[in-house]
Amino acid sequence: MTKVNVIVTPKGSILDPHGSAAKKALCGRGYPVDEIRVGKFISVTVPEEDSAKAKALVDELCRVLLVNQLMEDYRLEVEE
Repeated sequence: MTKVNVIVTPKGSILDPHGSAAKKALCGRGYPVDEIRVGKFISVTVPEEDSAKAKALVDELCRVLLVNQLMEDYRLEVEE
């Protein structure tokens, strides 16, 4: 089995109200923050020992269902 982590973030051109609210709250408390983008983390375990094949499978899962590619970017990290 191989675990692949999916890190999903809003595309740069998409308004991120969660990130904007977090930035405003932190700056209001005196923290020096330039930008915050709030995304999501998805952990997928697949029954595949080959990490390249596991990553390819999870990439397909992202394109089919897990990620809205019109509004989100994602990257994959295979956990060793």
